[in-house]
Amino acid sequence: MPSKKHEPRLIVAVVLCVSLASCASVPRATRPAEAYFDMLPPGPTAYLALDLVSTRELVPGVAAQLGLPARELAEGLRRARAVYAGILLREGASPEVSAIVAGEFPPAGVRASLCLLRADWRRVADGEVWHENRGSGMQIAATEPDYLLVSTGHIKDSIAAARHPAAAPVPAAVLALASRNDLLVFLPSLPAGQEAFGAGKAPPVLEMWLTATRAGDLTTAGDALSAPLEISLGFRLAGEREARLFRPVLRLLLLGMVRQGRLPGGSEALSTLRDEVEGDVVRLTGLRMTVGEALKTAQGLLGGGGTSGGPSSG
Repeated sequence: MPSKKHEPRLIVAVVLCVSLASCASVPRATRPAEAYFDMLPPGPTAYLALDLVSTRELVPGVAAQLGLPARELAEGLRRARAVYAGILLREGASPEVSAIVAGEFPPAGVRASLCLLRADWRRVADGEVWHENRGSGMQIAATEPDYLLVSTGHIKDSIAAARHPAAAPVPAAVLALASRNDLLVFLPSLPAGQEAFGAGKAPPVLEMWLTATRAGDLTTAGDALSAPLEISLGFRLAGEREARLFRPVLRLLLLGMVRQGRLPGGSEALSTLRDEVEGDVVRLTGLRMTVGEALKTAQGLLGGGGTSGGPSSG
């Protein structure tokens, strides 16, 4: 599994191979979002889609905030169009990540580039051929010219899934959000015990999704971390009755987050929020925060920095 110790070196290596292997033309879309989701190994806890074209100019600022090589990463991602990933979370274990980087990646060029980086990467041939990072264990496979497969340790599963796609459990209405937003995160089910968000006898949430879209540009924001985001959340319940019961619970959860200082913008943030019930779905729109605030919140959630539970955890 990737470690903090090897992460910057790993990122640089991946970026170099991408830069060397990719052609200079603008990446062209060859498959819809649902096709890439169907090509991921089955059973992830969460699906993620990130549009790299619309968020490309945010990369340097975000990379710097995370302690990653900003210039090299930005150059490498210039060759890609989008990332689609499946993330499997298990209690007491590191997350398992399988990702597809969509763009233009001639397999022969990628492999040749990785061979030039043989101090960091080793070639593995075990029925399939891939490259594995010597320090982190991260694996990369170039099998088709329009995408790159990346895995934290189960690349053979990724190769098999990409060759034999199976319908992912992502509803068509949620899939449509991937093309209209910069970021989509979808949870096909919530972890056991978290379906009611700790709200006692609240009706259980069956599915949940989050979208984020830039609400301004760097000209008005000044820098990447100050760029505003518009965030929306969706919750699917068993039926319309359950959705209407959950709606006031959601409002109370948000109020609690404000009182605990866990919602950027404090009480003012609530003034822009809108919630509605449509059939078995509760939608929350109008949540606004900057890229920097979103990063801080996400790092707190993933790093155990005192933030827990609640709808904004996505």
